[in-house]
Amino acid sequence: WLVNTGKERFYWGYWFYKASEEYGVEYKEDYAYMTWHGDPYFDLDQWNSDYCASFPSPDGPVNTPWFEECREGIDDFRYLSMLSTLVKRTGDRAAEGFLKELLAPVNLDLSENTPWSGKTCDVSRERLAELIEKLSTAAGREP
Repeated sequence: WLVNTGKERFYWGYWFYKASEEYGVEYKEDYAYMTWHGDPYFDLDQWNSDYCASFPSPDGPVNTPWFEECREGIDDFRYLSMLSTLVKRTGDRAAEGFLKELLAPVNLDLSENTPWSGKTCDVSRERLAELIEKLSTAAGREP
């Protein structure tokens, strides 16, 4: 289990993937989905800050940019997992090398880590998608 290990997309995707590969971590969560005191849209109205991944509204939850980053990170994790599975299935050394090179700068020590920007995550995901497509085709499967 990992709790409160970073809110950025990077931590939900690349960092968590490396933690799961190196230490067998199977679960990551943040301590709250929707917690507020008083008015959820006014952070200074109570003794403690409001913490919401999504805010309540009459039309249903309204996702915050942070919540969308979590979703993007989870998608990154899925891309990494898919490529890893295909590397194991095909034995493609170039793709295996790419994964190792991509994850090498990811430091699992949170106190010494700098999360990647959204742009860096996007560029990395594009390359992951290209390799997934290539290896899926080579394996005779749809990506």
